[in-house]
Amino acid sequence: MAAKDAQLYTASTTPFTDTGDFDPGLADEYHHWLAASGVDGVFAVGTTGEFIALEDGERTAVIASAVRVFGSDRVIAHTGAPSLRQAARLTAAAREVGATRFAAMTPYFEVAHPDALADYYTELDSIGGGQFYGYHFPSRTTVALPPEQVRNITVRAGLAGIKVSGLPADETLAYLDPVDPGFEVFTGNDATFAECVRGGALGAVSGMSAAFPTVFVAMRDALRSGDADAVARAQDDVQHVVTACEGVNFALVKKALDLQGVPAGPVRVALDEPSPEQVAVLEDTLDRLGIARP
Repeated sequence: MAAKDAQLYTASTTPFTDTGDFDPGLADEYHHWLAASGVDGVFAVGTTGEFIALEDGERTAVIASAVRVFGSDRVIAHTGAPSLRQAARLTAAAREVGATRFAAMTPYFEVAHPDALADYYTELDSIGGGQFYGYHFPSRTTVALPPEQVRNITVRAGLAGIKVSGLPADETLAYLDPVDPGFEVFTGNDATFAECVRGGALGAVSGMSAAFPTVFVAMRDALRSGDADAVARAQDDVQHVVTACEGVNFALVKKALDLQGVPAGPVRVALDEPSPEQVAVLEDTLDRLGIARP
């Protein structure tokens, strides 16, 4: 892939009310806010979207909201689950609400074996009936999915590409397919967006852009332009965001949204509330980047 084609998909968060309930209206409002920022699309109900803390119906409702706002071609609906049975049900439900592009994290908790993984993706791809992406996040799933195994799965399942999270750029770029140059690799490691695109990846599925979309839109545009100085400036801003959010701390991502007047609500996963010191860092980062705070 060429840098001029760089893509930015936001790994969107899932807004909740103050009591932690899912509200489709808040989801629509948030997705409209993201769309206005210029991102290419969203990766709905992934890790940043707290999929592990959502009920199946809530996951489908978030995907429906994303499709309403972005259209089906700009939404990658995450339907992965520990079991094929659940993932199949989620994929069918996502298709019912208009999704045509899908992704599934490898099954987790129990270590999935190669044949079972191939069966998992083959069945889900058949149910989805559109583009299907693998999703590899080894530090969270404990599942090994080396590049050669992905290529074998792709032969059977016809994967369109893969999102690789938590790995450095060189390990992410190992998933590029020397036989199929159209195989799309996305990094989920925000700090490596530029390095991965320059190395041949299609783009990023960015968790930090859930709260700082314009920072990553600027990086995408700099990569497309080929302006090395612009990329360097954008990388400096990206690094400030990654530092302020301490990698991908969902509580900090949601707090950054709240500071911008975008209702995000609390997290459901077991994370501490941001401390005054952490909030101060977020405020300083927003001010430094020239992002308005009401």
